[in-house]
Amino acid sequence: MDFFGREKELEILRREEELSASSARFTIVMGRRRIGKTSLIRRNFQGRQCLYILAKNEAEATFCSSIQRQIQRELGISVYGSVRSMRDIFDILFSYATQNQLNLVIDEVQEFFYVRKSIFADMQELWDKYKPDMKINFITCGSIYSLMKELFEDKNQPCMDG
Repeated sequence: MDFFGREKELEILRREEELSASSARFTIVMGRRRIGKTSLIRRNFQGRQCLYILAKNEAEATFCSSIQRQIQRELGISVYGSVRSMRDIFDILFSYATQNQLNLVIDEVQEFFYVRKSIFADMQELWDKYKPDMKINFITCGSIYSLMKELFEDKNQPCMDG
């Protein structure tokens, strides 16, 4: 895919990654399907470590088992037992980011809404807990605009700022 006129977006992503070396950063990439959001993010992290997770509308325990293996393989984290909840996955990742810089991408994040709506509240609670000590570049990406808007702009939903 050719990248025309994406320099500004790549610069924003690079700047957020640089800032994450000393503080927690949270970025939302949203837009219609098939406009190159995922390609833009992948281009940004080309040649650098990034834990990329594609959210899926499947049973939470099954999805978590898959992510657990990915975390162990890509980050070298020893995870004992069987992780069955996304809350535990985020606890592991955010805890890791207090000691190590982490680029974390959750693509199609709106799919979590169908798995268990409270995943977003869990993310917010853990973000608040670990944020002062994290060195994380956390990017969420989604394509269902109305749902992404509801999740991240609705006053009644958890907000990952502050």
